Amino acid sequence: MSTDTGLGFVSGALAGRVFPVGRRVAIGRDPAGEVAFPPETEGVSTRHAQLTADPTGHLLVDLASRGGTFVDGQRLAPNAPARLRPGALVRFGAAGPLAIFDAMARLRPGPRLVLARDGGDGRWPLERPTLVGRDADCDVVLDAARDARASARHAMVIPAFGRALVSDLGSANGTWVDGRRVADALLGPGDVVRLGSDGPALRVVAEGGGTPAPQRRPSGAAARASERLAAAPAPASAVRFEAFRLDVRSGGARGRVHVLVKTEVQLGGFGALNDVVLRCFPRELENDKDALERSESIGVEHLALRLTPRGVALCDLGGGPTKVNGRRLEAGEVVDLDALADIWVGDDVLGLRARLFSHPRLPPVAPALGQEHKHPVECVVLERKGDGADHLYVQLVRQASLGASDDAAIRLPVPGVAPQHALLFVKQGRVWLSQLGEAPVAVEGAGALRPGTAAPLEPGVRFFLGAATVEVGESAPDDFEPAW
Repeated sequence: MSTDTGLGFVSGALAGRVFPVGRRVAIGRDPAGEVAFPPETEGVSTRHAQLTADPTGHLLVDLASRGGTFVDGQRLAPNAPARLRPGALVRFGAAGPLAIFDAMARLRPGPRLVLARDGGDGRWPLERPTLVGRDADCDVVLDAARDARASARHAMVIPAFGRALVSDLGSANGTWVDGRRVADALLGPGDVVRLGSDGPALRVVAEGGGTPAPQRRPSGAAARASERLAAAPAPASAVRFEAFRLDVRSGGARGRVHVLVKTEVQLGGFGALNDVVLRCFPRELENDKDALERSESIGVEHLALRLTPRGVALCDLGGGPTKVNGRRLEAGEVVDLDALADIWVGDDVLGLRARLFSHPRLPPVAPALGQEHKHPVECVVLERKGDGADHLYVQLVRQASLGASDDAAIRLPVPGVAPQHALLFVKQGRVWLSQLGEAPVAVEGAGALRPGTAAPLEPGVRFFLGAATVEVGESAPDDFEPAW
């Protein structure tokens, strides 16, 4: 399904922004989500809701959030999918940010709007959120005697992509549209809202038709956080650094993880031509000469892992023997990798255990980095085995978890490290680190992270998980060191 629909925000820190809706959109304060609210957004949970597409439309699921998710004023039951119709109003938290779900073509600036009183005088331009009521502080001040049905602070009217969003502010007599009492309603030019079932009526009128009404934008820290965490990810070519290593220390133990942020990773025996150099080590062999002789069966350019629309393919490059799950490949053969695969390189001299962390239900799409709904694979983990050098290589497509459990993409068996402790992810052309769960995460220069916050990683930066100190370093293809 094409991303011809979107969420256009009309209130909160993301007001005025439009987010295209693809196959799956994570919404909340989690900076790894497609719609990421600033950490200080009240009423919004870290993982608040999820929007998914199926052949018949889009479904919204509240992920048991604390503040709730509301569609056209009705709170969704937790974990129960609800179908969205074009023009639906979605609120995250009882008084939180409000968005319009609609076709992208309708989420654009429109003509300047005014509120005009039906059957009487009074016209008020809608250039910003406009408070309507009998209170003298309102933007539209109603007559206390004539408009007694209206409350002192009755409703808020906000210009919203060429239309007007009307939100009731808990008035005594309600806000009514087409004979129906509403909490929120989206009105186009010519539509009428009534304050009280038989109270004053205000009509939305297009004026001029050329100049769009300006939207209220966040400012200060909220704007900076919004721009940093919620902008659309950059294309793969804009990733700041495509290869780095994580050097892990805990007491006297040492470990190293090589991370490659690429849609294709090439492995072979010669450093200048490959992302990862494959060599035998003499630790479990008779001597250095034995290791050298056995390494000769590893080709200069041996194999590549490439993202495909369906997942990840292993491509034999013809440099030497390759086996996948016990079957020897023909020279130049291409095979799709399963979720778990054993790969042997050369004359059975070097083994790699490949694990794919993926969303198997996502449809085939063109490879892309950093966007969950753009590819079904989140990361590929290659664990080296068999010759005493247990290295870990990670092809980072979108995200990889760090933790002590076997389910973590990057396993750190260190005291104080939680089963799922932190998240490494790609967004905006950069690599970020965020907290998972309650276990603390600290990043040098950024301090302790809070749920819903993230820090960018650069070579030379250190971060701390439990008793582990992890340093981000520049990576070279033949940069090896024994791991755990």
